[in-house]
Formats: sequence, structure tokens, C-alpha cells
Amino acid sequence: MPTLLATEATSRTLDVNGIRLQCLEHPGDAPPIVLLHSLTGNARIFDGLVAAGLSPAFHLFVPDLRGRGATETTLAGYSLEQGRADIVALLDALGLERVVLCGHSFGGLLALYAAAHEPERVSHLILLDAGVEMHPATPLMVAAATARLDQLFPSIESYRAVVRMAPYVNRRYDEMNGFVEADLKRLAPHLYTTSSRGAVAATAALHVYAMSKGDWRSCAESVEQPSLLVHATEPFLMGMPMLQEDAAAETVALLDGTLASAEGNHFTMLFGPGAAEIVATITQFLRGN
Repeated sequence: MPTLLATEATSRTLDVNGIRLQCLEHPGDAPPIVLLHSLTGNARIFDGLVAAGLSPAFHLFVPDLRGRGATETTLAGYSLEQGRADIVALLDALGLERVVLCGHSFGGLLALYAAAHEPERVSHLILLDAGVEMHPATPLMVAAATARLDQLFPSIESYRAVVRMAPYVNRRYDEMNGFVEADLKRLAPHLYTTSSRGAVAATAALHVYAMSKGDWRSCAESVEQPSLLVHATEPFLMGMPMLQEDAAAETVALLDGTLASAEGNHFTMLFGPGAAEIVATITQFLRGN
């Protein structure tokens, strides 16, 4: 049983765009925020933001994206365009006309793409360590982060040990139990594998890499909604950040948005002090104007 959340959440399984999609709903005030997780993440990656008070400050909807977490895995459908269609179908299923769209990493790029193509459904855009140009070594860093996928584990604890050893997790590991447990799928007694599959991650990543920097620049320039980018202050792996400072600044300039930072690396910024900074920044962004 996954670790309990800081606030009471409702887990909903919805028929969305031809798939069964799992979505967590956290109670809170308007405006509603839809949170999109990273390439191999799941809805529980945002537990730290919930614990820091993003709910009940705001009404949150947090889906497991197609092929991740408890959402159905399909043979195809991992392009950015399909992701956009899934988001629109999710909003329709939830009865949400317009939302704040907030994404971390890959989820941020998907949010950027969706905001550019669905301006009538997205009131504000929030990017968490995602921009028009990620670090040139991002494919190698992604490969390191996805090495855990598809492996077999005899217990949840054995998988925890693998995650705990990752250098980019370090001191924030104890706050990630919900994400770690939701990242596992039980195959048989004493046999587990990851809920996210390597082929899904690779296919989704290829669709992102297929868009040139010029494509992403055009996408950002077309966004008219108020936008916020929160940049991680620490390197992710081997001294390298996923998003460099100059790329973050360029993205914000293209969006005519607001730039902020949060303590932690690309992953740990979502927990502990970084999460508290992100929640404060989002609250100021949405309520301060």
C-alpha cells in the first residue's frame, strides 16, 4: 500500500482518449492546477509539493501519464501531440474548462506544447526545470535515470535500495516513499518490476528530441498566457544541471514570463526546502497579481 499523502486525495480512474487513466485529486481552492510528471515519473512525484501546502492552497489534479504509474500502457501514443490530446480529454472528463498547467521536466515540455496549442484550456503555464533547450548531455542523464526500468526485484525494499543509491536522490530519499512504491508493479509473489517501461520512456523522449530548438522557441513565443519557470539551483548528475541558467533565462524571455529558483537538483527540488520555495513562488504567481 503506497505511503499516505499529506492531504486526503481521491484516486480516480477515468476513460480518457481511449485509455484508462489514473488521476489523483487533492482538495483545495481555485484555480485548479493540473500537474504533469517527468518522463518516468508518476503522480506521487509531487508528494513534496502537496506536503508543502500546494493543496489545500489550490485544487490539484495529478494524472499518471499514458504508460506510467497506474495508467494504461499502449503500444503507441507517446508523441507530444498525443499527450496534448490526452490532457484535453482529461480536462473534458473532469469537467474542467480552463486550468493552470504545471509540468516538471518532460511534463514541463508537454505543458509548454499544450499551452501553445490549447490557449483556451490553459490559463497559466508553470515550468519546473524545463526549457526550450535542455543540457546537451540530457540524453545521457536520462539514460542513467532510466536504467532502473524493466528490471525485476524480489521486494519493494530491494527496489528502494536501488533508488536510494542514485546520486541525484541523496538526502531527500526518505520523502520519496510514495513515488518509489507507485513506481512498482507486482507481477507475482516476491516479484516486482517498474510500472514505467523502458520502451515508453525511450519513445516519448525521442519525440521530444525530434523537435529542434527552433521548434521549441516558436512554441514558447506563441504562448500568450502568464508563465512562470522555476529553475533548480544544483547540478543533477556529474556536476551537470538538466537545465542551464542561460537556457532558463532564454525560455522566460521567449515566454515574457517570470523566472524563479528553488533549492535542490532537477529531482530533489520537488521535496523539502525546494518544494516549500516552489509552493511559495506558485502562490505569489497565481495570487499576487
